[in-house]
Amino acid sequence: EDLVIMVARAFPGHAVATLSLFLSVTFSQGYSNGKSQSSAPAVRVNGFKSLRRVLSRHPLRRAYPPIHAIAEPPSELQEWFGPGQKFGPQNPAHSVEKPYTNLDVKKNKVEYDKKDSELLREPVHSEIYNDEISITKSAINILKHHGSYQQQNRDLRANREEMEKSYQFMLRLKVPCGITTPDVYRVLDDLSTEYGQDDLKATTRMAWQLHGVKKGQLKHVIKTIREAGSNTLGGCGDINRNVMTSPAPFETPAYRNMRKYASIIAEVLAPQSDAFSQIWLDGEKQATIEYWNRYVDGVDIAAMAKYDNGLGVMTGHKDEPLYGKTYLPRKFKIAVTVEGDNSLDLYINDVGLVVLMEDDGVTLKGFNVVVGGGWEERTKRRAPLRAPPIILDS
Repeated sequence: EDLVIMVARAFPGHAVATLSLFLSVTFSQGYSNGKSQSSAPAVRVNGFKSLRRVLSRHPLRRAYPPIHAIAEPPSELQEWFGPGQKFGPQNPAHSVEKPYTNLDVKKNKVEYDKKDSELLREPVHSEIYNDEISITKSAINILKHHGSYQQQNRDLRANREEMEKSYQFMLRLKVPCGITTPDVYRVLDDLSTEYGQDDLKATTRMAWQLHGVKKGQLKHVIKTIREAGSNTLGGCGDINRNVMTSPAPFETPAYRNMRKYASIIAEVLAPQSDAFSQIWLDGEKQATIEYWNRYVDGVDIAAMAKYDNGLGVMTGHKDEPLYGKTYLPRKFKIAVTVEGDNSLDLYINDVGLVVLMEDDGVTLKGFNVVVGGGWEERTKRRAPLRAPPIILDS
């Protein structure tokens, strides 16, 4: 949620990347197959010159600051940066006052765990195969980025001894647009019966949760979900979460564009690290394509995820160019809907997009953008912000 501040150029470092990437690549460039398509005005919304002008007048923040001309981060901060990485929370791309620092381990142990995780690999990879029925706090902080939380059976609170033996894991799936295929649902139903607590929970962000999985069965369950054409990567953690859309099943051009761009965003903002495949898929390349990729045929997702517009939105990290070594300071939530469809609460998300069509009802005109969320230090209370619109004028 704190990335709201970053969109308005007041939050430092690699957090600047997210919305900037949407606007520069998806909207301004008309990006397709890794090339700039000048003949694709359907997704053209003026770009950064107009955006800077609007943000300078926006009540949230001041004008767009320039990028630092820094080749490398200071030597005393090198541990926070990966190979090739120039920008991050400790060396922001833009000269702005920091709301807080990540360097106090008492307040931000999670940041240190992410820094030392080898891009979300350890200590999960080491602990998931040992004989313990639970994992350490550091592993918990990293495991959530793989879509899982360690929990205990709350029904056993009265019996401390039994409670200590009740460690189990929740899995949350990545479900862009809230769409699940029949084949994936059948797999989830079978897994919940055989390895979980015989139920599935639908979340308020249009995802599925499977509860009650024991540590020794976690790998098999995650691998089976992936082989069925779904994924848990991105279900939790300090990264972009599940991208919501209107649940209306209409097949008009507007609703097709809604699902297309929600799926593109979900893929572009997915972690690029190979830790997921190394831990859960024995290092094998994912053979089954996630079912939501049917909405992004003809779009070069890999090129979009690495595209650098030169405005400091990319960290420079060779493996995680968007997120960098420590990923995001907090979770980040996006929703997409169609003009006039209020079946989801667009204004409580960090970024909300409204699909706008030309008068012919067929051609995509662009998107209205709203930015909201909240700021929270781990030791202070949350300060929510209802998303106001950002108008990209001509």
